[in-house]
Amino acid sequence: MKPIVLSFGLELSSSLTSSQQLFDSVDSITVHVQIGSTRRSMRRAAGDAYRALAGCYQSGDRIVLLGAGKGAYCACGVAKALGTVGLMAPDHHLFDYAVEHWLAPAVSRTDGDWLRLSQLAAQLADTAPVPIAYLGLWNAVKPVGMHSISRVSLSNVHTGRHALAVESPRCERLSRTAGSRIDEVWFPGEYRDIVGLPSGDPTLAAPVVEWVIDGIRQVGIPCRDTTPLPPSRRPRPALPRRFWTRRPSLPEGALIHGSVRTHAAADPNYWRRLPDQITWVDTGWPASRERLSDNSVHNMVEATSELSEAS
Repeated sequence: MKPIVLSFGLELSSSLTSSQQLFDSVDSITVHVQIGSTRRSMRRAAGDAYRALAGCYQSGDRIVLLGAGKGAYCACGVAKALGTVGLMAPDHHLFDYAVEHWLAPAVSRTDGDWLRLSQLAAQLADTAPVPIAYLGLWNAVKPVGMHSISRVSLSNVHTGRHALAVESPRCERLSRTAGSRIDEVWFPGEYRDIVGLPSGDPTLAAPVVEWVIDGIRQVGIPCRDTTPLPPSRRPRPALPRRFWTRRPSLPEGALIHGSVRTHAAADPNYWRRLPDQITWVDTGWPASRERLSDNSVHNMVEATSELSEAS
């Protein structure tokens, strides 16, 4: 029984890159699937991931899916396909057909459609749903021309965590269908900060990586110590109030990470971005910085700098 880690996203995501590195010295299989912005590239990425799993998965292996931005959307699509179509043998005569037509459908499917597809796959290829041990997501967004996954049931996902950006509330939310199995928590910053783009703030990306990876440890999947956080620096202020056209659409009762408190303390206007009713998560966050090693405290900053230079 081995962990199989599949990550989906742009190569410029330092959040995803630093998370992948946690499995480098662990007895696991790690595969990165680069995604694009078009429907065709998303279908190709889903097919690449499915083929990679078909070539190495054995019953009892624990699958971890990680995704950032549009890659998070792709990870959810692969999880849904594995929970319905299952995993065909690479030499099955329907394998290429399943990859082409079943993994990333061009139209939205209802739960009834997925059920019928699951029954058809079981009859034709003797497949069964494949469980996902952990689903870790950074601010999932829907590519143009693709259908929403906000109401897609992911019943084969054992547990997961989805980090969302307070300043970029337009995203795909999964809590409507996944219930308590997938925690969705809001963090300070914009999309670029949460995903870890070169233009983002690495000090805002670091607590998100810590939180998502901690979820992997909670389910007993081995990985190295999390990338230590960079030293604190003054939070980037939110846009002046005159530029706000409407209150961000965070849901009432949203789960808000404790790091938002620190951000809001430096910018009181930040509270206006939060709904009236919220629930705090990881309220001891400032203390967690003291538990981290000082040896590589600049890792996240350096990773972001290297990605910026490469671009």
